[in-house]
Amino acid sequence: MVVDGVILAAGWSSRTAPEVKLGYPIAGRSLLEMSISSLRPFCARLYVVTGAHQFAVMELLRGQDTLTPVYNPDFAAGMYGSVKAGLRCTEASAAFVLPGDCPFASPEVMEALLACQDDVVLPCWKGQTGHPVLLRRRAIGEVLKDNSCQSLREFVRQHGHTGVPVDCPGILMDIDTPEDYRQALNRREAVAMWKP
Repeated sequence: MVVDGVILAAGWSSRTAPEVKLGYPIAGRSLLEMSISSLRPFCARLYVVTGAHQFAVMELLRGQDTLTPVYNPDFAAGMYGSVKAGLRCTEASAAFVLPGDCPFASPEVMEALLACQDDVVLPCWKGQTGHPVLLRRRAIGEVLKDNSCQSLREFVRQHGHTGVPVDCPGILMDIDTPEDYRQALNRREAVAMWKP
């Protein structure tokens, strides 16, 4: 099965200003590079949606020729617009959607999601759902037509999903603040898989 990947990198990074959090280094690579690397083995094409820090993100992507940057001019309206901008480019029968600050899902998570044939699939650890989200083509079409929801989370809540249990607390981890970053550096399960 051919799968595409959408990495969301259009936000303001307001809680880490003036720094752009996607450039934070972990194990010798930027947070954004780590998110890309987590999906790369599973995706035929990868789309990185840029916005508020377009030029800083493009600098982080320098040399990665297998990626397609997608600029979302309406990034200020929220992440759902960036989700749609990325999904609009996809051609595959399914697509992963992953925020650029959530690189801590193990390869086994992606494999578990792909093994499920339902339209909207999320990983689940101890009863909590996390990232990435896997959308089959029918669900992608519904997201692109949707004008009532304000976020992908709201869309998932309204349309339902299948939760796939995984043994990976990293699906719940993201980097929103400098303190989140410091904690991530100290979490063995988050950093162990990222050997430079």
